[in-house]
Amino acid sequence: STPLDSRELAPGLAKHVLRANPDLIVAAGLDYTIRTFDPRHKYKLVQIFEGHTSAVNCIDVYRGDMLVSASDDMTIRQWKMGGSELYGELLLTIWIVKFPVKAICSLPGQRVACGGLDKSIRIISLVTGATLHKINDHQMKGPDGQFMQREGCGALYCFLHIRANILCSGSDDSTIRFLDVDTAQCFGTYAGHRGYGEDIGDGSQFKLAREFAPIWRICHLGRDGTRIASASYDRTVCIWDVSDIRKVHVVQTWLAADNSILYIAPVADGRLVTCSADKYIKFWNWETGELLHSTQAARGIPAAAVMLDDRTAAIGGGDASIRIYDWHDGKDLMGQYGFIAMDYTIVDMCRVFLDDADEARWTRQPILYRTIPRSVGEDDAKTAIESAKVLLKDALGYKESS
Repeated sequence: STPLDSRELAPGLAKHVLRANPDLIVAAGLDYTIRTFDPRHKYKLVQIFEGHTSAVNCIDVYRGDMLVSASDDMTIRQWKMGGSELYGELLLTIWIVKFPVKAICSLPGQRVACGGLDKSIRIISLVTGATLHKINDHQMKGPDGQFMQREGCGALYCFLHIRANILCSGSDDSTIRFLDVDTAQCFGTYAGHRGYGEDIGDGSQFKLAREFAPIWRICHLGRDGTRIASASYDRTVCIWDVSDIRKVHVVQTWLAADNSILYIAPVADGRLVTCSADKYIKFWNWETGELLHSTQAARGIPAAAVMLDDRTAAIGGGDASIRIYDWHDGKDLMGQYGFIAMDYTIVDMCRVFLDDADEARWTRQPILYRTIPRSVGEDDAKTAIESAKVLLKDALGYKESS
């Protein structure tokens, strides 16, 4: 049986979250590609994964030697790392629905969660490609009499696998929610980010302007897996206690930037990094909210970061570069601009440890239990395919006006 402390069942444990010296770092971005780099050989490009036909919004490692990705092209895809070829292998393409897919997350039982602008969470089997569950809570329900839903909010922008069958979702309805991926039931809905308030200035007389606080990112913090962090458009970080999934609560929150926080990640025990639209990268003590160090991006807006070891982080951003930064000493290890990694803006990053591919660490039997007919997912996929056909026809028939 799969060990209970495995990455598949307990991804929030410190031995997974704060593990140092990854074999590869992965970047995805607006150039439609995913790329892997070797930190042990001067960040040499290892492989390129090409196949998406629009921006790649989110990536996650799957079973150690594979990747899953979500894109504006209305698909999610599964990729195989390794081998001697520069271009990695595309294993599977699944059409989701006729809206951009913004987030994806690996789950136990050979499944993923995905979601985006259609405001539905889908649990997908990577064995059959079928949609097992379709959860519409963000679209249909919310605090304050469904105020955010009535204003058109509910799109999904991030997921985090908490442990076992528990998934956390983040949305532009200003809430995070905890869901059972086996039964499609919601354990609870929580609003920790409160919006700009009166700081929004012009427009502060409008409730939506004051309270709008999309959740862009959620991350684990390590230790025993009972603390997670969320980052929002409203410039704040929230630290949550998720030890009792039915009594989740905020234990710490602080104003962390002058503009939207785009990314958050752990960088050491008790430490996290934020990347924000004010061009700052900041390192924090998440237990106290104390700012430990900050640096400003020389070019572009920093949009992603991952831990390399307990004093060094890789930071990706709008200038398509990855910056290797020692935040203890405030020193760039590959020059002020790092190295050019992509052809366009980087929007997500993750780490790969190749020994995670050991089959003994993963469930062998897929979980195929469903709460909706197979036809629901198939009908949604057809809308995506028809939309893609229209886009392709328009592109092929395009003529510049004289």
